[in-house]
Amino acid sequence: MSTVYTLIIPNTTRTGVFLVLREQQWILPELTFEQQYFWQVVGQINEAVRERLGLEVTTLRCRSIVHDAPSARTELVYELEYHNSTEFATSRGHWIGPEALDELPLAQRPILAAWFEEVDRPSRVPWYRPGWRDTILSWLNTALNQSGHMLTGAVEQVRSWERASLWRAPTNLGVVYFKAVPSMFGHEPALTALLAERFPALIPSVLAVSATQGWLLLADAGHRRLMDELEIKHWERALRDYAGMQLMLTQHVDALHVVGVPDRGQAWLLSGLEQLVADTATLTQGPTGLSHDEITALHVLKPALQTACTTWEQSGLPLSLEHGDFSAWQIQIDGDTSRFLDWSDSSVAPPFFSLLGPLDDSASGLAHVPDAAPRLRDAYLSQWTEFATLHVLQRLFDVTQCLAPLHHALIYYLDILPSMEQRWEMEQMLPYYLRMLLI
Repeated sequence: MSTVYTLIIPNTTRTGVFLVLREQQWILPELTFEQQYFWQVVGQINEAVRERLGLEVTTLRCRSIVHDAPSARTELVYELEYHNSTEFATSRGHWIGPEALDELPLAQRPILAAWFEEVDRPSRVPWYRPGWRDTILSWLNTALNQSGHMLTGAVEQVRSWERASLWRAPTNLGVVYFKAVPSMFGHEPALTALLAERFPALIPSVLAVSATQGWLLLADAGHRRLMDELEIKHWERALRDYAGMQLMLTQHVDALHVVGVPDRGQAWLLSGLEQLVADTATLTQGPTGLSHDEITALHVLKPALQTACTTWEQSGLPLSLEHGDFSAWQIQIDGDTSRFLDWSDSSVAPPFFSLLGPLDDSASGLAHVPDAAPRLRDAYLSQWTEFATLHVLQRLFDVTQCLAPLHHALIYYLDILPSMEQRWEMEQMLPYYLRMLLI
C-alpha cells in the first residue's frame, strides 16, 4: 500500500498554484513518507516542503482522501498556505492559473479545478483560512510573555482538522501547546482551566485562555502515553485517578454547567435514541453507513437500551464529568503522575461511560495480561464504593457499557456532525460506535 500526499500551494493572492517539474511534466508537488501518519497530522508535511522545495508553508487542511484498491494506492490532497515571496518560489517551480490546467497530468486536473471553483468561498473554520497563523502567533507571543515564557525556537504546526488546530512551541520553561477548537467544543478552554485549577496534579497547567475564540495554551503534559505502557499498574493508577476526579466533580456539576459543559443525561440519551433509529438517511450515509440488517438490529435493540437507561437512573449513582473521547491515547504518563487531555467531547453524563475507550485499548495495549479488562474495571470502580458494593457496581457497570457506545454515537449524531462543514472528516464515527453497540 502506497500513500501519496498531493499538495495545493497557492500564491499569496490565490490566483495561481505552484507546480514542480517531474520527468518533463509540470505537476502538483507530491510527497511520500516511510512512516504512516494520521491524516490530520501535518507537521511532517511542512517540514518536507521546507527541506525538499525550500518553501515555508502552513498546512491549512486535508481536502480529500481517496483509496484506490486495485492499485493499493491512497492519495491525500492538502491545501497549504505559502509564506515566501512569489519570486522566491518561481526559482523552484512554476505558477499556473485556472486557464492553464491542461499543463497538468490528467489525474491532477480535477483536483485543481475543484480548488479554483471554491477559492472565493472561504471556510467557516478559521484555521482553514489563509492568514490565521499570523493572528494566533501574535496572541501566542503575548500570552507567553505574560506567563514568563520566552520562545527558544520556531512554533510548529502539529495537527489541522475541523475538530482542532494544534501547535507546539519550545520555550525557556519547556514545550507548550496551543490548541484552537470550533464553537461546537467551545466549553473546552474554560473547562480545562477549571480542571487545572482544581486538579493541578492531573491536568496540564493552563497558561492562557481565550474562551470567546476557543483558544487554549497548555504546558506539556508529559512524554509518554498510557497506550505505550506495558505494565498494567500504570493503567490501574490512571483509571483510579480519573475516577477520583469524577467522584469529586459529582459535587460540582453546577460549576461544570457554568463553564458550558453540556448535559447528556437520561433525557438526552432517550430522546436522541428515538431520533437516531428513525433517521434511516443518516444511518446509511457515507461509505461506512449501516446496512439494512444492521438498522433492523438497532430497532430490535432499542427496548433493551431504554431499559438500561431506566436501570441507571434508578441506581442512585450521580452524574459527573464524562470525557467523551477517553482512551489510553488521551492519557499522558509523567513518572507516577497521570494527566488527562482533550476535553472537547465532554459532558455531564453517567461517569462510567468513560471506560469504553480504555477497556477497548487494553485489548491490544495489554494483550499480554490475561485478566486486564476486569482488573481495570475494578480499579476504576474501587473509587465508587461509597455508593454501592463492588458487586453491585460491577452489575451497573455492565449496564453502562451497553449504553456507552450509544452515548458516543449520539454525540456525533446530535452535536458534532451537524456542526461540521467538512462532514467527511468524522462521518465514519457514527457507524463505528453503532457497530460497537451491535456486537
